[in-house]
Amino acid sequence: MISLYTILLALFTTIVFPGILFIIALALFTEWYIRKAVAHMQSRMGPKYVGPIGLLQPLADLLKLASVKEEIRQKYSSIGVAKLFGLLGISAMIASLLLLPLSPLRIASDYDFLIYIYLFGVWVPLSIIVMALSTPNPFTNIGVSRLLSFIIVIEPAYFSAFLVPVTLTTYSGVEPVYSVYATSTHVYRLWTNPVYAVLLVVALVAVIASIQAKTMLNPFNIPEAEQEIIAGFATEFSGPLLAIYNLLHDIEVAVASIFVAYVFLGGPAPFNHLSILGILVLIAKYILVVTIISIIRSSYGRFRIDQGLRVLTKYSLILGVLSAIVANIIVLI
Repeated sequence: MISLYTILLALFTTIVFPGILFIIALALFTEWYIRKAVAHMQSRMGPKYVGPIGLLQPLADLLKLASVKEEIRQKYSSIGVAKLFGLLGISAMIASLLLLPLSPLRIASDYDFLIYIYLFGVWVPLSIIVMALSTPNPFTNIGVSRLLSFIIVIEPAYFSAFLVPVTLTTYSGVEPVYSVYATSTHVYRLWTNPVYAVLLVVALVAVIASIQAKTMLNPFNIPEAEQEIIAGFATEFSGPLLAIYNLLHDIEVAVASIFVAYVFLGGPAPFNHLSILGILVLIAKYILVVTIISIIRSSYGRFRIDQGLRVLTKYSLILGVLSAIVANIIVLI
């Protein structure tokens, strides 16, 4: 029989931390940070007016879309289906946080790494595609076709790169095997091995490149290129539907960054989660990942689709696959 404590802990984990409220707050902060950082790098001001140093501007934008802006509907659109899949994508990312040591109620089992790939690598792009196809438009179709072209390269690259620290941790004798939780709590020890450190750096480059493309930040915002195809797959999004998509996108950036901070950089390690130093170290690693994403976004203009696919193949897919192969060869020797 499930105890009352377990039920309350599950509700707290789902709704408060690291559930809906926490991840929305983190996602909006991350959007503010990226906008502010990119603006600073490009000699602009960025968010300024709502809240101290513009900190509440992303929240104000979200509330304005959800409650004030009109939701435009066309004859062949299925807005309800689009909203449903947007919320399913958000739910999948919130569920993936249960795999991290961050969560009070966590999932830790053999091969739980595959659960993360399923939730984040399958449900999130699927949600975006269904949202777009539920609001048909010639520009939407072009945007979806470009998105599918990228997914073919991005998802195998993302999986391969994440497999490197997971494999190295598993063959270091840590259990459960192929586990996000086990990798997050032990990966920092791998950095002391020079050979492992090289593989982790290569895989980290591959995963950062794939995240940049998964979240469609410059130079990989090709599926929604405004100057070419208006807004691509998001052309028909407006009002509350656009608010859901924007939130989905911001949460995707936040979740991708926090998983890199844990699975590659060890989260609060070498300190404990509940310690002040551990919290500060975790925040520093998260900010580092988001800063790297911001620097890449501000340093490049948008690639053409052929350029983007070529760069992703070279710096994400090939590096990710090769590092995963070498990692498996090393641990099996």
